[in-house]
Amino acid sequence: DRDPEMVRIATERYGTQFGNQVRFVQGDFTQAKISEPAGTIACLLNTVSQVTNRADRQRMLQTAFNNLRTGGLFLVAIKNDNLAGYDPNDPNSRTRRRQILTDHGPLDFIVSWDANPDQGTKTYTVRMILGTGESKREETVTIPTQLISAQEFLQDATNAGFVSESLYGNNAKSPYNAITSLWQIHVLKKPW
Repeated sequence: DRDPEMVRIATERYGTQFGNQVRFVQGDFTQAKISEPAGTIACLLNTVSQVTNRADRQRMLQTAFNNLRTGGLFLVAIKNDNLAGYDPNDPNSRTRRRQILTDHGPLDFIVSWDANPDQGTKTYTVRMILGTGESKREETVTIPTQLISAQEFLQDATNAGFVSESLYGNNAKSPYNAITSLWQIHVLKKPW
């Protein structure tokens, strides 16, 4: 992660669960260099789609390849954004609300999105409302993302030197289907 605070939190929360087998690293994943080659690198939770230009995505793939040992795996989860039925005039179909109870009161997430299929982009707007009454505060974050087809991603991965081991449609390892799968979960291997 680029944010040292996020690396600190992840290390505190999860660092001891895996012994010394997992490291959390601060840096830009399009150009990170780790001290010794890794057996596995994971890029989860749709992070790769936040790299909004193809050159940076290709640089990220090359960086992962260079940081893996021979036979190492790169696991990548990309949200499969099927825009069939996208209606720019119906904001209700593109808004989700979720509430989480925290030590500081309820936290409401209101996530809406809009897309520009011609440019291959999707932008999420996340409104976070924490607390109630006078202690209530609100923040809004805008997250631009790039729509990435499985074919395009696999072509970029192949160009970086990877071999595709598997492509799943969800965490249960179901086969990938461009129309119905929620995710593209790529398992890429450094062959030599």
